[in-house]
Amino acid sequence: LEGMLFPSDNPENSPIVLVVPTYAGRDDFTLEKAKSMNQLGYSGFAVDMYGDGKIGDSNEENAAMMQPLLDDREELANRVLAAFDAVSKIETIDTNKIAIMGYCFGGLVAIDLARTGADIKAAISFHGFLAGPENSSNEITAKVLALHGDSDPMVGQDQIESFREEMTNKKVEYLKLIKNLSDDIGISEEETKSLVDIALSSTDRRYVNYEELKDEITTFLVINIFSLICKFLISPLFM
Repeated sequence: LEGMLFPSDNPENSPIVLVVPTYAGRDDFTLEKAKSMNQLGYSGFAVDMYGDGKIGDSNEENAAMMQPLLDDREELANRVLAAFDAVSKIETIDTNKIAIMGYCFGGLVAIDLARTGADIKAAISFHGFLAGPENSSNEITAKVLALHGDSDPMVGQDQIESFREEMTNKKVEYLKLIKNLSDDIGISEEETKSLVDIALSSTDRRYVNYEELKDEITTFLVINIFSLICKFLISPLFM
């Protein structure tokens, strides 16, 4: 597995955010978003889930690379734990200030790292799969943020309900963001609309069009989502 580190400008005792890619693998998008953590004063780490930095050439190849890990969640957990262990051993990283975020398949990976009981501050999923592995009984110490569009055709109501039940039963401090956010966390209607219509799936901009939208999504969200988290969950992200 070949992750890539982007140290912050002030690397001593630096917080770090692991960025997990979509099913496409550790592509330029993932590298760019890991590097963008530097703008927030964090180090970034682009996670490699397939090995050798492999990137798929088509949706079919991407799905073929992803499916074995969906079928073997223990192996999936072992791979993301390897990334967590790697960054934890970097002398300049503050091991008390580690978070993870991921997109689509990577969103599942991010939450699965939290499900291992790893000592991370937060796990953030952008329109990720939500279903947990079977017999997942580990305590979750991280705060969890799941950004999920209610029109996402890839995640059915059964996953949403099982995720809610899991987080509630494990007494996890979590937020599942879908819509109607302004009353809950004090952001404006305009910000709410941007989050719902741009960042999350909608009837007009569905999951399958994510490839076309990812730059717009991440330009808005990667820079702003941490301030949103601060308002509701973590305040600040790394306490």
